[in-house]
Amino acid sequence: MGEPAPVNSQVERTASLSRAAESLAKAATKLSEAARAMSLVAEALSKGSASKTLAINGSGVKSVQPAQPDIVPSSEAAPAEDEGVGLPQPYRILFDEEADVLLVLCSLIYDRSKVVCYLPCGAHSLKLYKNLISGVTGANVLTTDPFEGSTLDLVYDKFLKERRSTILLPETDIPSNSAKEVADYTVIHVGWPSNKRQYVAQRRAHHASTNLLLAYSGDQDLYPSGSAIMSQTETWPGDSGGFRASVDILRPLFEEALSEVPFEMKEEAYLDWIHSHSKQGPRFVSSWTPSTLVNRANEFILGPLAYRSPASLTQESTSQAPLTDRLPEVPMEFVAQHGLQAAVDEGLLRIEVEADDTHIHDLGSNSASRLSAEDTRPRSMFETSMSPSLQSRNTIDEYDSEDQEDPNPSFVGMYEPPGNFELATGQSYFALNEEFDSIPLLCFLSSQFDKTILFLEGAMLKKYMRLFRKFIPRKIMAIKPNDSPNQATAVSLRFMGSSLPAVLLLDHTIDKLPVMLGRAGCCIYWAHNTQLEQIRKHQSQIFSASTFLIFPSTRRDRLVTGLAGFREHPRSDLILDTSHHSPLATARSAVRSALVTGRKIVRSLYTTQITSLRGEAHGKTQGAQEIVRWANRYAARILLHGSLEDGSRVFPPVGGRPSVTQDTVRIFRLQPAVKEGLLSVLGS
Repeated sequence: MGEPAPVNSQVERTASLSRAAESLAKAATKLSEAARAMSLVAEALSKGSASKTLAINGSGVKSVQPAQPDIVPSSEAAPAEDEGVGLPQPYRILFDEEADVLLVLCSLIYDRSKVVCYLPCGAHSLKLYKNLISGVTGANVLTTDPFEGSTLDLVYDKFLKERRSTILLPETDIPSNSAKEVADYTVIHVGWPSNKRQYVAQRRAHHASTNLLLAYSGDQDLYPSGSAIMSQTETWPGDSGGFRASVDILRPLFEEALSEVPFEMKEEAYLDWIHSHSKQGPRFVSSWTPSTLVNRANEFILGPLAYRSPASLTQESTSQAPLTDRLPEVPMEFVAQHGLQAAVDEGLLRIEVEADDTHIHDLGSNSASRLSAEDTRPRSMFETSMSPSLQSRNTIDEYDSEDQEDPNPSFVGMYEPPGNFELATGQSYFALNEEFDSIPLLCFLSSQFDKTILFLEGAMLKKYMRLFRKFIPRKIMAIKPNDSPNQATAVSLRFMGSSLPAVLLLDHTIDKLPVMLGRAGCCIYWAHNTQLEQIRKHQSQIFSASTFLIFPSTRRDRLVTGLAGFREHPRSDLILDTSHHSPLATARSAVRSALVTGRKIVRSLYTTQITSLRGEAHGKTQGAQEIVRWANRYAARILLHGSLEDGSRVFPPVGGRPSVTQDTVRIFRLQPAVKEGLLSVLGS
């Protein structure tokens, strides 16, 4: 697959030069007329000022009328639009199937040493295309990354210096260091350019020997520039049967590489596609309704990106499955920000709701279509944790409705210890070398008792309850922060009176416990800022058979010296063994699976950790960067979502770092962390 052959005909070259001369002559004429017109306008304006004064003060003098449009036609006064005169002939390859565009792009890059590729997306989505193209072609793919200081001009300069490389750019960018002569590389535009001026300006900036447009034929009329670009370009002579055959040879490798692109990247590209085609984006299509916009976005992610939701990988798919079951979840803030409620009403969007998966399923398989406009109003994801009084209007709320659910039957009896294993009673602690073991250990310990009280950070109770219900075979309840004594008593009575094994979640900073909790079988403390004084207060109110404290081994010295009566659990080495022989092996597997398929819960936990720390008193002394760094380690080591650098080698992350919303960044003043590249913003 070589470079397309240039047009060598002497006749055509002469004709082209003739046309160029005619265009230059016309341009010179228009410039002369424009100069003459500007002189007339200036003269009229100077006279108009005096005439207006006469019209105001005199009775018989007529005011001078403003200059009429036909004196200086706007088409003549405006500068001539760049039609690409003097640039190499641009070519096009059009496709009947949009899914073929990326495949042919990879094929072209595979056969070329240097390529500049303009993509119809924001800078945030470039990493998806970089991942795909490098996976198929093995090319050295360059992209910009402001957080790493790799600006457009720096990356473009690196591209020019390298013998073989490909640079990916958003269609809104143009390098400032334009080429002075014809460059020996290929420029490819993917998708119909929404702006003809930008398209020509990019071609002129590179002055490349080969210019190709790859586009879906059905989108030609989306933008006014479509017909003009169609007339400027010609069918690429290299689009032959042999070329298409070579593309088909590459197809299996392409499909494999596309399937290996992380689903998080595809989900981010989905939101970016919607944003860029909305009224706020550069590819806005005025004729599209919100439903048309979302429908096309769905076709994009399910077709060209071949997206499969994490949940669908663990479920048997059927042809009758609703569309929303195959789509990524979209935050409510994003829906409101882009005016997509109509698409929600039609069941075209899979809305992200603050409820667990079981509750969503109970609403109906296509629950997104049942949500009202009230559900998609912008609101904080952490209303309960930061201001519990806002949620106290209903006596029976999400906590109470969720704690009526029976335990997940799939995990009943799965966390039984080995036959000769005895769990020590009394007061003991576990110092974890691997922080991921925190939740599997909670799961294992609570499954050994009929009634367990679990002390956590108050801001996290609702989020953890949602997560724990996926794998802890117990009925799970919670006493909310700021619950009234009567409400706390009611929940405690239900907990102690439950005929099923149960777990009660409590804020670890609570002072006075309901008296009926005094005979709970087990108490477990797990919080990043566990207060020993609070544990001592609780010890005087609860007479449980076993009390466990869980913390990272890095805090052992600081905590153990103040824990009178606590000893390291005698079976700690066995329980925390990282091999498959550990009693935690089954719990680890269950928790890992829940985290892989529960990215919504992961993001909610991550966001709440940041906002609760930022909202606490010490959040005023700690910088945004320090808090986000801590949250990133928490997400990578405990929730298994983040970078390898933040995570553990024994239990490495299974997913990328979670993102937060623009509202979260704005309200909690997290811009410094975003600027430093520590925090990702959803849809940016």
